[in-house]
Amino acid sequence: MNGDRVTAAKSKGPSLAYRARHMLLRTPIRELFIHQYLYMFSPTQLGFLCDQVTKAVPVPGSILEVGCAFGATTVFLNRHIDSLGLDVNYYAIDTFSGFTMPDISYERKAGRDYRYNEFRENSKATFDHTMRRNGVQRVTSFRADASAFDYSKLAPYRLVLVDVDLYRPVLAVLNSIYDLMSPGGIIVTDDCAPGGPWGGAYDAYNEFTKARGIDSLILHDKLGLIVKH
Repeated sequence: MNGDRVTAAKSKGPSLAYRARHMLLRTPIRELFIHQYLYMFSPTQLGFLCDQVTKAVPVPGSILEVGCAFGATTVFLNRHIDSLGLDVNYYAIDTFSGFTMPDISYERKAGRDYRYNEFRENSKATFDHTMRRNGVQRVTSFRADASAFDYSKLAPYRLVLVDVDLYRPVLAVLNSIYDLMSPGGIIVTDDCAPGGPWGGAYDAYNEFTKARGIDSLILHDKLGLIVKH
């Protein structure tokens, strides 16, 4: 009897879903199935961010990502959080419509000009859908200007990733969150590399650390590290 079932199963051949996918891969739509590296961090930098999540496990407070774009890094870090079995609130803040005009104007006055219209095609609905599609349930997103958000309502923080690229929002976020960090809390600021279109983040990070008497520590080419003591 069992042998008859196996024979019957084999006679059916590949499933309908398998055959449909195989047919699609023979058409131009196959480009949708080709893997693309969509992260704006290198593998080494992503590994470093995961290490900071692990180091922050004993620190009380939530995790905050300021500037989450389409959510690729958010999903990656939450997969790591899952692997740790960590129960933590994770908050993500973004305009979900690109950079603000005051922030762009400042960069241009500082002599930095770039395609600052990036990320305008994003939306909070798209980000939230990405979380659901990847089974990420702990993330709460907020559509807001990072420079004006009230961070105290989500404090304290164990880990904050600041990824808003430009001088004004980076400096505003660092000034807002530092005193809300738990002792031992970690802040990582992205794009801390001199020159180039994102040089404003580098300037803001250095200005903040100097004003607070904190040693500047930039790792893996562009990640500015601050540990709250």
